[in-house]
Amino acid sequence: MVYIIVLLISVACSIILRKIFINLKIIDKINHRSSHTVIATRTGGIVLFSTIFLYSTYLYFIGFQPYDFSILIPISILFATGLYDDIYHVDFGLKFIFQIIAAKLLVDMGFVIDIFSIFGIEYNFTRTLTQLISIFVYVAIFNAYNFIDGIDLNIILETVKSMIIMMFLFNYSDDLMKLMIIIIIILISIVPFNINKKTKVFMGDSGSLIIPVILIFFINQGVLFSEDKNILKYLALIFIYPILDLLRVAIIRIKKGASPFKADKNHLHHIINKITNNHIKSSLIIFNSSLIIQLILILIF
Repeated sequence: MVYIIVLLISVACSIILRKIFINLKIIDKINHRSSHTVIATRTGGIVLFSTIFLYSTYLYFIGFQPYDFSILIPISILFATGLYDDIYHVDFGLKFIFQIIAAKLLVDMGFVIDIFSIFGIEYNFTRTLTQLISIFVYVAIFNAYNFIDGIDLNIILETVKSMIIMMFLFNYSDDLMKLMIIIIIILISIVPFNINKKTKVFMGDSGSLIIPVILIFFINQGVLFSEDKNILKYLALIFIYPILDLLRVAIIRIKKGASPFKADKNHLHHIINKITNNHIKSSLIIFNSSLIIQLILILIF
């Protein structure tokens, strides 16, 4: 019953928010970097955040806390930052500051990268190094995930795939599994709007910035009850595609003498979409390719 209610709320939010944004003329402006030619709104992230927030509020009022609600603080900070950017297009420096704040909050919640191990060799970081490495990695992941939201379906497929992989990797409690299924339902409910030219909806920065926080949360929850505490390994596994794309694009930009933060159309999804000229085909190619890499990494790890 909960899943049906979540689905209905998500669909209703998508329809209502899109109409409100269009009436307010807050639409995704078409420019040289755009991969669409129709009217679209960046309301997918609002749907995701609002539905999760409503569900968490419901749990709070019935006195049930299946997870630490404080995770909503860094999520809310990045949601507000992303939403403001979706509407007003803020400077990257300001976004970067709030990303660091959100990353520090994750560290303060105990989501730290304090161990590095490979081929049986284990190294424990000092407290200071742990803080610096954790913040650096999390901020890199925030930006990497933000970069892959460039064509239809891409970020949704990548997120759903990653969550399903984590369901098999870790032994979650029934309540956390329920939360993961709810998030998957919300994302799937956005798909018809994302691929439909008449009702085009993007996740926007408000969505692409909070999704990695959600994934980091679930990875940490999984590692918490796992014998293997090497969280860096699992972060690399889940975020392998966004991280590789980020590194590749940053290197290309630096070689050209440009800022690594300057937006362009050199991302993997842009290149593949030039070949296929079809967003769905491009996203499915990336989905299958990254899945193969992740399965290989699982076997290696």
